[in-house]
Amino acid sequence: MTNTESYIFLPLAALILICGAVYSFRTRFIQMRGLACGLKLTFGSSGSVSDKDGAAIAPFRALCTSLSATIGTGNIVGVSAALTTGGPGALFWMWAAAFFGMAVKYAEAFLAVKFRETRSGQIIGGPFFYISKAFSDSRAARTGAKLFAFFGACAALFGIGCAAQSNSVAVAAQNIFDQKCLSFVYIFGECVPTVRLVSGLIVAAAGYAIFSGGIKRIGAFSAAAVPVMGGLYILASVAVIIMNREAIPAAFSLIFKSAFTPAAAAGGFGGALVRDAVAKGITRGIFANEAGLGSTPIAAAAGSATPGEQGLVSMSGTLFDTFIVCTLTGLCVLITGAWTQGLYGFDVTLFAFTGTLGEMGRLLLSSCLALFAFTSIIGWNYYGERCFSFLSNGRWKKAFNAAFSALLFVGALMTTKNAFFLADILNALMALPNLSALLILALNDKLYRKTGL
Repeated sequence: MTNTESYIFLPLAALILICGAVYSFRTRFIQMRGLACGLKLTFGSSGSVSDKDGAAIAPFRALCTSLSATIGTGNIVGVSAALTTGGPGALFWMWAAAFFGMAVKYAEAFLAVKFRETRSGQIIGGPFFYISKAFSDSRAARTGAKLFAFFGACAALFGIGCAAQSNSVAVAAQNIFDQKCLSFVYIFGECVPTVRLVSGLIVAAAGYAIFSGGIKRIGAFSAAAVPVMGGLYILASVAVIIMNREAIPAAFSLIFKSAFTPAAAAGGFGGALVRDAVAKGITRGIFANEAGLGSTPIAAAAGSATPGEQGLVSMSGTLFDTFIVCTLTGLCVLITGAWTQGLYGFDVTLFAFTGTLGEMGRLLLSSCLALFAFTSIIGWNYYGERCFSFLSNGRWKKAFNAAFSALLFVGALMTTKNAFFLADILNALMALPNLSALLILALNDKLYRKTGL
C-alpha cells in the first residue's frame, strides 16, 4: 500500500469501525437481536406502510435494488484485490467491518425512511435529507448534505457506478468471447480489443433502457436478477471449495494469523503489513457491502415499510453480500493458492475457478462477473440520479442518464487498476460526510432521541 493510499484509507477504516461500534452499543447490537426479524420481513412481508400514490416499492424490491449495487464486482474482483495486496488477514477485517457495518446500515435505512420526501410523485430520501433534517437544517448540515450528494453523483458517474462496473463487464466478455485478443481496433493510438468496444456499447444501451424507467422498473429488474446471479455464483463457489476441502482448515488459520501479524511473502505475493490487511479489508468491505457509504439508504427510502422494518431489511443484506458471497470468494482464492500467483483482481479469482473447474469455471465466473457488474450499474445509476436530483431540484434527469450511459462506454476501455483506484477515492469522499454526521448524531443524546432510533 502506498503512502497516499494509507493517508486516504486508514482514517476512513478507523471512522467506519468507530461509527459501527458506537451504533452497535446504542442499538444494543441490533445486528444480533434483529437479524432473524429482518430476514422474516425481507421474505415474508411486502411492507406495512400504506402507499396511496404508489410511489414506494416492497421492502424485498428495495433490498434487491440495494443488493444489485452491493453484490457486484467488489465481491469478486474487490475481495481478490484485498487478499493479494493486504494478505489473507484482509478477509477477517472485511468480516469485522461487515459486523459493525450492519448496525450502521440499520441506522442509515431507518433515518432515510423517517426523513424522506415525496416530490412529483416520486419518493426521494437518503443522507442528503437526514443529514440536514436531523440537525434542524443548520448551515453546516446543509453543506454536509450537499457535499454528500455531490460526491455521490461523482461516485456514480466516475467511480464505482460506471468505470469499475463497465470495465468488469468488458473483462468478462473478453474472457468469454476473445480470451487471446485476436480482434482489436485502434482508438486514439491505443489498441482496444473489439469485444470490449462492443460490450461497452451494449451495456450503455441496455442500462439506459432499464434505469430510464425509474425505481419501479429498476426494482422489478433487481428482484428478478439478484436471486438468480447470487445463486449461480454461490453454487459455483461451493463446488470449488468442496473440491479443495482439504485446504480449508489451513486457510482459516492463515486468515486469523495474518489479521494480527504481518503476512509473509509467498510465491508471487510480496508480503503485507497488518495495516495493509486492516485498510484493504475494510475499504474493500465497504466496496462490497457499502455500509456507511450512504448509498444503501437511498434505495431503502423507496421501501414501503416503517423506518424500523426497513432498517432491519437493509441490515440483513450484509449477511448475503459479505458473510456469504465475499467469504466464498475469499476461501476459493486462498484454498487454491490463487493469491500467491502474482495476479491481480479478476485474474486471481479466475485462476481459482479454472484451476478447479476447468473451462466450465472460466465461463461460469465470467458470466457471474458480467451479471454482478451490470446489476451494480443499474443500482448505482439510481443512487447517482437521486443525488443529482437533490442538487438540481429534480431537473436534467435525462441529461444525467445520458451522461451516465456515455461514461459506461468509456469505462469499458479503462484498465482495471485505474478503474478501482478511482472508485476507492470517490467512495472515501462520499462516505466521509455521511459517517461524520452519523457519528455526531449517535454521540449527541438529544439529537439521537429526536430521530427515534
